[in-house]
Amino acid sequence: MTFEFPLDSSVFNLINFKELSIMETDLVLQMRNHPDIRRWMINDKTITKIEHIKFINSLSDKEFHFMVRDNKDEYIGIINFKNIILNDSADFGIYANPFSIAKYKGKNLLNLGIIFAKRILKLNCISLFVFKHNTRAIELYLRNGFVSTDRRTSLGEEFEEYKLML
Repeated sequence: MTFEFPLDSSVFNLINFKELSIMETDLVLQMRNHPDIRRWMINDKTITKIEHIKFINSLSDKEFHFMVRDNKDEYIGIINFKNIILNDSADFGIYANPFSIAKYKGKNLLNLGIIFAKRILKLNCISLFVFKHNTRAIELYLRNGFVSTDRRTSLGEEFEEYKLML
């Protein structure tokens, strides 16, 4: 399922991972394995193509993973929703395409995720977890109304949970 949303002066397509072309699937893997993206993942190891395909094939209908493309056919990044409780809440995540020269990728991904959460999933709240030292992401979330609600340590790393009431 693909969704189209206008935002500012552009139109963006949210393309479900299960509907990606081979080229798009390969690009997602390249993005995910890029050092600037991988370093912010809980699993910061390089993902093989076989692991990537298995992951996509394992996705359930109860979670959404989208590659986001703008009206200039530029892939700006990824948004995802997991642990979805319809009409209530979900865990949310984004990462920008490190190969894209588009501006405002993080802001656009965040806003598109908020639109999807409100219009399609009818959520009241989205949550995300961020490494405590990922100050750039934290600043983006705080500027957009997220509030810090919890701190956790996992695998020796400190995370902060941020929530946005919709």
